[in-house]
Amino acid sequence: MFGYLKQKIAVCKELGFARLALLPLAAFIVAILLALSKIMRVRVHQAQNVRIGHFTVPMALRYLELSKSKNSLRGRGINIFAVRSVTSSNVFLEKMWKRKVRLISGNLGWLIVDLFERIPNNHVCIKTSDCDRAGLIIQSPPCLTFHPKEFNRGISFLKNLGLEEGQKFVCLHVRDSSYLAKSWSHFGYSQGHDWSHHDYRNSEI
Repeated sequence: MFGYLKQKIAVCKELGFARLALLPLAAFIVAILLALSKIMRVRVHQAQNVRIGHFTVPMALRYLELSKSKNSLRGRGINIFAVRSVTSSNVFLEKMWKRKVRLISGNLGWLIVDLFERIPNNHVCIKTSDCDRAGLIIQSPPCLTFHPKEFNRGISFLKNLGLEEGQKFVCLHVRDSSYLAKSWSHFGYSQGHDWSHHDYRNSEI
């Protein structure tokens, strides 16, 4: 009995006050969605927000698939996106996705996904994929667009770098090991997890 209580206390400490406070709400949302799934199509799509690559293509594919299907984002079915990580790899990208889909972020989103994953034979909460078999990305216009204010901010930024509007420039997108080394807790791994198998993708600049 003491061992059981000790285990539960450790779980509560790991969750933290913010998640514990939201746990009843998350459980209520999960229960409602499960009940609704008996009479209509309900899907909770996992937003892989922990890495920027997983937060772009898979999200875009699922958005395009839903937009072209009968159970679209504006259709009769319920389609909700919930994050896999409390902390997003890119906060602005998360903001942009919220303009397009019903995205539950932060502790509440994480709890909803976590609770669904504990339910056996669960068909409501599904993972996104980056496999574009139908060529939807090539056939479709960009899913995300900047607001005029954001576009003007970008123009101002480029001008500060000495570039005029419309002037061509080269932008390098490179990676190193820092992000994975610092973000181990967001992936559910222990500190010091070995990510060296990704080192071949690094670039020295």
